[in-house]
Amino acid sequence: KTPKPFLIVLDQFDQLLDVQTGSVFSDRPALNEWVITFNSRQCRCRILITSRYFPPNLLSAFVQQYIVKGLDLVDGAELLRKEGVEGAEADLQAATANCDGNALALKLLASLLKDRKISLQAFLKDSKSTHYWKGDVARNLVNSIYTNHLDELQRQLLVAFSIYREAVYLDAAVAILEGKTPLIDSQVQ
Repeated sequence: KTPKPFLIVLDQFDQLLDVQTGSVFSDRPALNEWVITFNSRQCRCRILITSRYFPPNLLSAFVQQYIVKGLDLVDGAELLRKEGVEGAEADLQAATANCDGNALALKLLASLLKDRKISLQAFLKDSKSTHYWKGDVARNLVNSIYTNHLDELQRQLLVAFSIYREAVYLDAAVAILEGKTPLIDSQVQ
C-alpha cells in the first residue's frame, strides 16, 4: 500500500496495442496481466491513459472513459495556418480530414511540408504522398520525419533521450556524440 495516492500517466498507450484488435500485443503477456489487475480492483492511485482508441479489455466499474475528438475541419485548417501552411481553405480542410483532426498529425504535416519545401496543394495531389493517409497518419508522418529528415546522429540522440520529459544533462548527450556509450537500436517500428 502506498502512503499517499499518486497520479500515474501512461501517455500514448495505443503504441502498446494492436491496431486491428485494440488489445495488448500477444507478445506482451505481462502487460496484459497488469491491465487486468488494475482493471479488476479499486486503487488509491489514479491512472490516466491516453490512447487514440480504447482497449476493449479496459471496461470495468473502475475505469472512466473520456473521448476527446479530433479538431473539426475549421479548427484544423486554422492550426495549419498558424503552423505556416498556406493553401486554399478546401485543401487545408482536406488535410485536416485526412489527419482525422489529429493535432499532432497536423503539426507533423506542417513540419514535413516546410522541410520538403512543398506546398500543401502539391502534396495533396502527389501520388507518392497517398501512403501518408493510409492507416495511422500520425505514425506515418513521424516515421517519415525520423527516416528521411534526421541524420544518424540526430536519430541516436532522439532514441536515447526521447523518454525523458525534462532536460537531460549535457554530459549525457556529449557521451553519445563522442561515441562513449552504447546506443539503443535506432529502428522505428
